[in-house]
Amino acid sequence: AGVNGVVPVRVDGAVYALNANDGKLLWREFVGLGVNLPPVRLPDGDLLVVDALHHELLRLKAETGKLVWRQPFEGPILPPVLADRRLLVTERAGKLHVLEAVSGESLGYVQFAQPLPVPPAVDLQGHRIYVVGDHSSVYTLSSDDYACLGVFFLGHASGSVAVPPVTVLNKVVVAENSGLETSYLHVLARTDDERIATTDTSRRLKGLVSTPLLVARRRLVALTTLGQVTVYEVDFSRGEQSLTQIATRDAESGPPIARFGLLHQGHVWSAGTQLNKLEILSSGNRLSVRDIDYDYGDDTFDYPLQMVGDVVVHVRRPRGQAGAIVATMNTSSGKAYWETELAVPLAGAPAVDALGTRISAVTVSGAAYVFDRRAIGERVQDEAQRLRAGPTLPPLVESADLKRGRLAVSSAGAKFILHFRPDAPRGPLTTVRLAGPLSCPPVAWGEAFVAPTRIGQVYLYDGETAEQIGSPFQPALAADVQYNWLTPAVYGSGENSRLVLCDGLDKIYLLRRANEPQPNLQAEAEAMLGNSPLCTRMTIVGDTVFAGAKNGQLIRYALPGLEKLSAVELEAPVVWGPFGVGKQLLLTTATDELVCVDGQGQIAWRLPLAHGQPNGKPLADGDTALILWQRGGLSRIRLQDGSESAHLELKQPTVAGPVAFGDRLILVSSDGALLVVDRP
Repeated sequence: AGVNGVVPVRVDGAVYALNANDGKLLWREFVGLGVNLPPVRLPDGDLLVVDALHHELLRLKAETGKLVWRQPFEGPILPPVLADRRLLVTERAGKLHVLEAVSGESLGYVQFAQPLPVPPAVDLQGHRIYVVGDHSSVYTLSSDDYACLGVFFLGHASGSVAVPPVTVLNKVVVAENSGLETSYLHVLARTDDERIATTDTSRRLKGLVSTPLLVARRRLVALTTLGQVTVYEVDFSRGEQSLTQIATRDAESGPPIARFGLLHQGHVWSAGTQLNKLEILSSGNRLSVRDIDYDYGDDTFDYPLQMVGDVVVHVRRPRGQAGAIVATMNTSSGKAYWETELAVPLAGAPAVDALGTRISAVTVSGAAYVFDRRAIGERVQDEAQRLRAGPTLPPLVESADLKRGRLAVSSAGAKFILHFRPDAPRGPLTTVRLAGPLSCPPVAWGEAFVAPTRIGQVYLYDGETAEQIGSPFQPALAADVQYNWLTPAVYGSGENSRLVLCDGLDKIYLLRRANEPQPNLQAEAEAMLGNSPLCTRMTIVGDTVFAGAKNGQLIRYALPGLEKLSAVELEAPVVWGPFGVGKQLLLTTATDELVCVDGQGQIAWRLPLAHGQPNGKPLADGDTALILWQRGGLSRIRLQDGSESAHLELKQPTVAGPVAFGDRLILVSSDGALLVVDRP
C-alpha cells in the first residue's frame, strides 16, 4: 500500500497487529471476549489495550506486542482518552481514573454517583473534561485538579447514550438514543469558563447512533443504524443557528446495523452492509457516492475504520464464512490493496508430524497451513495452501489425523472431503467427491480413512493418494431410508484391524477389508440394536465396544462376535464422549457429571463437573488423562479416582485438543490460534 506503520484490530477477543504496508500479521494477544474495545494509539506509536479478561489497561509496543506497563482496575473499563500527558480511564461502575501516560502510574480517581457508559470528551485546549452519566446528567470537570465545575441536566434515560460526547468550537455534542429507531443530537452551549450551560438545539435522526460521532474542525457527522448519514456545520452562535445541516443521505430499509464512519478530505467513508465513499456536496445538500474498486456488498462491517497514511483500513465479516478480513483501500483513488484473513477457526485438531517436527492444520474455510521450525519460532504462519480449483466447500468442522501431517477434513452433511498432504508435489490439497452426504466425520483406519454416507454406502480411501480402495460397504437397501451412521471405531491394529460402525437405528456392524473377488468392505458380524437406539460415537476398550443410547444407558457389545452385554445405567444421556483412555473410558452426562467406566462395564467413579463441559478429546498420559474444558482450562485427572492432580488456567476459550507435541501440548483456541503449553 506504500505506507508505514502498524494496524491494530480487535477481533473475537484478541488484538492483532498487522504491517500496514502489506498486511503481514505481526502478533496476537488475547484480551477477552464479550466486548469490542478498539486499541488506542499514542502519539509515539505505542498501543493502549483494554484487557477485559483481567480488567486491566495495557501499554504495548505496536511492532512486537511487548508489554510496557499494565494497570489493574476493580471492574470493567472503557478505552482511555489522552489528555495532555495523562490518561482518563472510565470505569463503568462510576469512576474516572487518572494515569500517567508514560509510566501507567495511577494518580487517583473521581467518584461519580452513577455509572459511566462512555469515555469522556476533552476540549481542544485541554482545560475541561466532559463526562456523561448513565442518565440525566452531564458533568464538567477541571483538568487541573479534576474538581466538578458544574452538572448539566440533560434528562437522558439510562442506557440511552452509547457513544462518547465530542467538542466542536464552543459546543459539546451528545447523541441520545430514544426508542427503537430514533435518536437525537443535543448541541450543548458552553459558558465563558467552558462549563455546559444550556441546550442550543437538538436534531432528530432516523436510527440509533451506535458508533462514534465524527469531527473535523467545524464539521460534525452522525451515522445511524438505519444508514442515515448527516453532515453538519457547527457555528459559534447560539440557538438553532449553532448547527446547520449541509449534506445528508437518507435512511435505508432493512434491519438496523452499526455503521462505522471516517471523515477525510471532504469525504465520508461509511461501512455497514457495504463500504461507501461519499463526497460532501453542500450545494445540493447531498452525499454523492464515488467509485471505489469494491464495495463488498455481501459482507458486514463491524469495526471502526482507521487511517494510515493515505489508506483506509476496514474490517469485515465475509458472508457465509467464519472469521474476519482486514483490508486497505486508497482514499483518493479507491484502489484496493492487501487483505488478510484473521480469526478463522480450525476444522478440528491439528496433526503433528513427529519425524518432520511440524504441525498441519486446516481452517473451516479450507485453508491449509504447515507450521515448520521457522513458523513455530516466529509464532506466525501466514502462508496458506488453498484449492487451485474445485467445488465451493461447506464449513469444515472435523479432521482425521492420517499421520505424517496428512489430514482428511469435512463435516456431517458435506458431499466432499478435503484431503491435505503437505509433501504432494502436484498440490497438497485435493477433494474427494462422495456419492452422497457424509453421515459423520471421516475416520482414520490404519493407512486409510473411511467415509460413511447417508445413502448407506461406506467408502474407504487411501490416506496417501485419497483414491477409493475397492467397493464400498452397502447394507441391505430399504425404501426411503436415510442412514445416520455414528462415528465408527477401529478394532485391533495392522492388517487384521476391523471397523465397528452403527446406523444408529437398527444394526451394528463389524467390517473387514476383503480382497476377493476384488477389494471390498464386508460385514464380518452384525447385531440388532433392539429397543435401544444409539446416539453417540463408538468407542472400544479391550474387546468391548461402547456407545451411548438415547435412554441414558451405555450399551456394550463383545468383540468380535457383537454379542450384546448388559448395559451400564448412566441415568442421563451422554453429552461428551465416550472416549477410550487406556483400559477405561470417559464421558460426561446431561446431569453435568464426569463418569469413568472400566472395560467390564463397571462405573469406576462419577463426579460433578468442576469446570463445565469438556471440549476436544482426552489424551492419556500414564495413569492420568488430560482434559480440555470449554471455558479454557486444561486438567490432569487421575483415572483411579477422578481427582484433579493439576490444572492449567488458559484464560481463553479452546475448542480442540490436547494433541501431544513432544513434551508439550497443542490446544486450539476458538479463533484458530494454536496454543503450545507445558503439560500441567
